[in-house]
Amino acid sequence: MNLILFLIYDTTELSPYKCRKTFDRRPINDRFTSRYVTKTVEYGGYSVLVWGMIKADSKRMLVRCPQILDSMAYQTVLDQGLLGLYNPNEIYMQDGAPCHRSASTSNYLDSKKICVMSDWPPQSPDLNIIEHMWCLVKDKVGKTSPKNADDLWCIIKKEWDSIPNETMAGLYRSIPKRLRVTLTNKSLHSHY
Repeated sequence: MNLILFLIYDTTELSPYKCRKTFDRRPINDRFTSRYVTKTVEYGGYSVLVWGMIKADSKRMLVRCPQILDSMAYQTVLDQGLLGLYNPNEIYMQDGAPCHRSASTSNYLDSKKICVMSDWPPQSPDLNIIEHMWCLVKDKVGKTSPKNADDLWCIIKKEWDSIPNETMAGLYRSIPKRLRVTLTNKSLHSHY
């Protein structure tokens, strides 16, 4: 029996500001009371684009990406993050972003002998467990007040590294159940 391990990766943009709209009921004439106001930055805010990878053995990697991630920049990120942790008996999962699907990136992955899950369907239910890791990091980062993008990167790295290994192991253990639920629901909404 061959052991297949999934390397699960994703890129996300992290910012210290809330990225989702929230709605509150408030009394008339209390519109600008501090209790009902959320800090936002219209222009001049900062964020950091990061690439993260997790493995079933709780190894993880986080790489700061350039703000514009084209094929060549993506391959540089893979050099920094993936190659040091990749084993030939693993399958690398990536989504369908243009820099992932480019001929240049496909040739790069082939030259490095990286096995890629190539039939990940578009518009599929998001079963990527790393999304839970991003949620944990985003929640913690949202409670901080970094001074600039470099400070934000340091906070992101600290929070990423502080996630318990057991949390990652639990996410990996949940994959079979997630797949069963998705199949049972015929790819419709599930609580994952």
